[in-house]
Amino acid sequence: MDKKGKKMVYALILSLMLLSFSTGAVSQTRTMPPKPGELGSESNPLKIGTVHVLPYLPSFKIHEFLKSDYGIKVELVEISSSTERALAMLAGKTHINYAGPSSAALLRSKGQPLVLICNAGTLANVLVVQADSNIKSPSDLKGKKIGTELNSIMHMQLLGFLKAHNLEVGKDVEIVQVRYPDHTKVIEKKQLDAVATAEPYPSYLIVRGFGRPLDYLTAYEPGWKSISGGLNTTEKFAKESPHLVQAVVTANVKAMKYYSENTKQMIDDSMKMFGYSDDWRPIIQAGYHNTAFRYAIEESEFESVGKFWVALGRTDKVPNPKDWIIHDFYKKAALEANWKEPEGKTPILLPPAWDPSYKYPMVK
Repeated sequence: MDKKGKKMVYALILSLMLLSFSTGAVSQTRTMPPKPGELGSESNPLKIGTVHVLPYLPSFKIHEFLKSDYGIKVELVEISSSTERALAMLAGKTHINYAGPSSAALLRSKGQPLVLICNAGTLANVLVVQADSNIKSPSDLKGKKIGTELNSIMHMQLLGFLKAHNLEVGKDVEIVQVRYPDHTKVIEKKQLDAVATAEPYPSYLIVRGFGRPLDYLTAYEPGWKSISGGLNTTEKFAKESPHLVQAVVTANVKAMKYYSENTKQMIDDSMKMFGYSDDWRPIIQAGYHNTAFRYAIEESEFESVGKFWVALGRTDKVPNPKDWIIHDFYKKAALEANWKEPEGKTPILLPPAWDPSYKYPMVK
């Protein structure tokens, strides 16, 4: 064999070696499909807690990626309250939750073994007042009653907003518990003066003419800038089933990457997944002008949540972020999905809803 022939043989051998190495690396990172009866199998689905809000859109899509990429069967468990979702997970009724980090931080400060495995949707929360009310500025909230999901991130942002404007809860304003399905009703029926709620409910109230935005609450958080929700699980589940946790986080990021590149499909799927009639389309589209998706976890922001709970007297301990935040799942997911975090407070559809150039559609 001449030199040219030997070079071709060596090149072929090297190519085969590299292909073998690459294939081996992929096979090591992929999760094998669960065996019959194992968690994640058809007869024993992985249970994920969620709720119908736009920041948690990927939770209604990840079953496709989990099934196609890992052979994992998922069952969604819809629970309105983030605190109740956390308690359901601690009781073994779900394995992973999409839930606000505020309730998780509070429960963690009280010794509950919750861990944060990924950030979720951001922005999305708005303080909406009745459209025909005389509330034009924060000071006009004195003597008024505001509804929200207590212990949620909306609740925290509302408290930060009130504090920034020297309004004292219990003295100047009253905050009452309102579950997600009723966030629109309390304004439509004029049962409350205002509601702090998450998309798409603010856009529903604004687009339909029942309410108007008094403030986009993310400008007044008590120290955090990017959080609105997160993916949580228990310490035990993260240690015993890291392959399932990794699969869920990766599927979540892949789902959102797909939607960031296919925004029309994102709106179409939102309509189907949430079971909305076609008259909701402009509402959903408006909601994505106030919803961003960021998954990297900023420890300082979650520490601020804990400090705020202490300031409110709800707990006497700030959970150390290093004890309950796990970054590796997101880092691996972002690498596999080739995901690039959006800059700052950038909603997925532009311009931002709070920008003067954006005009809400008006549909009765």
